[in-house]
Amino acid sequence: MASKAARQGFCFQCLSYIDDTYIVVPVGRVAEVMQLIEAELAIVGWRLQRHKCKAWVRGATGMIPELNAAVPQVTDGLPLLG
Repeated sequence: MASKAARQGFCFQCLSYIDDTYIVVPVGRVAEVMQLIEAELAIVGWRLQRHKCKAWVRGATGMIPELNAAVPQVTDGLPLLG
């Protein structure tokens, strides 16, 4: 997945812990990355559980419409569950 993103001109960071994954990507690329993730998971027969996906932007003072359209935005951070 990272190599596909690099070929498309951007990079991202990823942290996975047990069954949670956190992906750091520029706000303007979120919709594109979500599609990339879904396609990559489908290759091995998995599905992205979109109803569990959330987006958070450090320092955001309100909702970002284009982000919120791709992934529901939260303003109070993302917990790391384990």
